Amino acid sequence: MSFREKILSLYGSSKYRCILLAIYDSQIGADLVDRIMQTTPYLAVRVPNSFEVLECTRYIKPDLLILDESLPGMDGLELYDQLRRRKKLEKLAAIILAIRTGDAGGNGQDISIVRSFGRNSLLRRIEKLLQG
Repeated sequence: MSFREKILSLYGSSKYRCILLAIYDSQIGADLVDRIMQTTPYLAVRVPNSFEVLECTRYIKPDLLILDESLPGMDGLELYDQLRRRKKLEKLAAIILAIRTGDAGGNGQDISIVRSFGRNSLLRRIEKLLQG
């Protein structure tokens, strides 16, 4: 089964409240999100790289992205900006896990930059963004 077919089958059969696409450059971040998603009512689809995110969002509309700031090929902010240029994703919310400090751009986007996070604080941010 191709990656696209897997995404579509998960999305089409989802009984969960929300669809999350999570991409991580760091194994620690990936493990943390996996644990969180195992204990919440959300369907989390781990996408291996930014180019796959661009591809799979042609077929599904996620409710929330959780991105590493540093991704191979394209950083998290650049990927988020590209996705929001698409009509169906212009209101897409995101959590970007960052190491450096600084401004995210502040273009009125529904985005949360997290520099330090634990399991409970990340869950609270997910809930806040999804409740809108």
